[in-house]
Amino acid sequence: MVAGRYFLLGPVLAAALAVGVYFSGFGAATRIRKLPGINLLYIWLREKMFFDAIYNGVILKAALFLSNLAAFVDRYVVDAVVLLVPLIIRLLSGLSGFIDENLVDGLVNGAGGGDVAGWTGEGSLAPQSCRVRIYLLLMVAALAMAGGVVFGVLMWRR
Repeated sequence: MVAGRYFLLGPVLAAALAVGVYFSGFGAATRIRKLPGINLLYIWLREKMFFDAIYNGVILKAALFLSNLAAFVDRYVVDAVVLLVPLIIRLLSGLSGFIDENLVDGLVNGAGGGDVAGWTGEGSLAPQSCRVRIYLLLMVAALAMAGGVVFGVLMWRR
């Protein structure tokens, strides 16, 4: 209840002080304002606690910088990627088609077209000289190649 009695005392004293200072004009207020600490407080309050300067100098500049940076990235990075992706896909698909036609299909068509089959048939007839050493050499080479293929398949499955 004690705090309730003095509740209006602060505003009444502030109003009385203001009437006393400003009753005869701004002369007393100007003299009070020229005191070192009071003058700094006066300038700080007159400049609205520098909120406008802080807002314009820091927040607004940062927002403008970020918006300009986003516009630059959109204009020069994103647009470049959007324009280059179809070109890269077209080049890669052309390379894939070239490899498919010339390498994969070429090997299959060459092997099945008779040329390779004919050459291997003729080559297998040539060493028939009735010499056991040649037959053994060819058999060991064939077993080594088959073993290499089996080893390669087993290593590939790991």
